[in-house]
Amino acid sequence: MQSKNIFFEEANEVIANGQSTVEILLSTPNNLEAQSTLRRVFHTLKGSSRMVGLTEFGEAAWSFEQL
Repeated sequence: MQSKNIFFEEANEVIANGQSTVEILLSTPNNLEAQSTLRRVFHTLKGSSRMVGLTEFGEAAWSFEQL
């Protein structure tokens, strides 16, 4: 259970980073650095969630990472 608590704490930070990146992409959709950052956000969420047994969340993150 402790590992899931750590995951949720860290996921909140990663998601906040993703949200600010989406704001950047709304005004500059061709920004390759921001696109890469957003992909890394989903990659991080995918791997971290799978490690703590949140498989469905990991699969959802993987789907977004592939876009």
